[in-house]
Amino acid sequence: MIYVFALIVMTAEGTVIPDKKAYFYSINRCNYFADRVSRTRYNYWTKRKVQAYCIPEWVNPRNTKILR
Repeated sequence: MIYVFALIVMTAEGTVIPDKKAYFYSINRCNYFADRVSRTRYNYWTKRKVQAYCIPEWVNPRNTKILR
C-alpha cells in the first residue's frame, strides 16, 4: 500500500463525477488539477457547476494507476 492523493470532482448536488478518482503522488499536482477543474465552474459534459478537491488515500500501486 502507498499513500497518495485522490482528485475528487463533485457537482453542486454532491454527485461525484466521474465515479473513478484520479490518483497523484504529489499534493501540489493534485491541487493544480483541482484548481483548474473548479475554475471552469461548469462541467463540459453535464453543464453543471462542479467543485474539485484532493483527499489522501491508501492504494495498492499494483492495481492503481498513479499520475505524476
